[in-house]
Amino acid sequence: MNNTNHLYLNKLLLILLSVALTTPLYSYNLKINPREFLFTEVPVGKKFQLRMPLQIYNETNKATTFIMDTVKPSTIKADWIKGYQEIPNPSWLGFEKLYLKIPAHSVKNILMYIHIPKKEIYYNQHWVIALAIREKTANNRGGSYAYPKVYLETEKKKWLKSKPASGKIEIVPSTVLLKELQPGENEERGEFTIYNNDTVSHTYTLNPTGELAYGKKQPISPTDGFKWLPHKKWLRFRRKVTVAANKSRKIKIGVALPENDESLHKSKYESILYIEEEGTGDSPVFIRIRLEVL
Repeated sequence: MNNTNHLYLNKLLLILLSVALTTPLYSYNLKINPREFLFTEVPVGKKFQLRMPLQIYNETNKATTFIMDTVKPSTIKADWIKGYQEIPNPSWLGFEKLYLKIPAHSVKNILMYIHIPKKEIYYNQHWVIALAIREKTANNRGGSYAYPKVYLETEKKKWLKSKPASGKIEIVPSTVLLKELQPGENEERGEFTIYNNDTVSHTYTLNPTGELAYGKKQPISPTDGFKWLPHKKWLRFRRKVTVAANKSRKIKIGVALPENDESLHKSKYESILYIEEEGTGDSPVFIRIRLEVL
């Protein structure tokens, strides 16, 4: 196994919901670990093995066979982190085996694979999928079950040959990196594009935050090597924009870093920018904005 044909999990991008990753999610005599985790820069058009395996604990007194499947979280009435959308096709994520037999009071790991079709609309996406793990029973009813969730952020792409149209609103690219910044700098340094794929115009509010949170629960950690941006005012952009039907609009991003602050040197910050359509109640989308200070 090497970096060219396997997707590696960024350890610091595991979802950190208090002790969620070290406390297995379980139903009856079935435990799963981790219960939620995140993969970023997921490639489009290639089949990759996700290095982080799923651990399944059989705490019964007999050998048990478990069935592996994937579903959209809404089908099991599960909630998920704001800003992610359900994956178009849950079958894009698969397991090395569809059935896994585990001896009594034992644990086994199972590997997972992801294969997103090669289409431009699948770049810059933030998706969630539920793993459906259940005990195989004689009548296929009852038994233990668990539904850990996997969050996927597909690889970013700034320039697309055609207009993205996988959702009513699309943001390109999904990550903006502002490099070689200086303390005291106050100017525009980057941009992204909002695509309104609807048949009517929409007004969007842009809200930067220092974290990507699961409702009122604990947030996800920032990208490896970065820390959350401590002050929203360090970023400058329009807080409200209107985009006409089936049109797009570029949004400039500026910085306003404090002067004479030695602690900023060699710092790397990240902010989550939520973009929400006014008056609809639809789930927002987001992009990651990263700052690297010299």
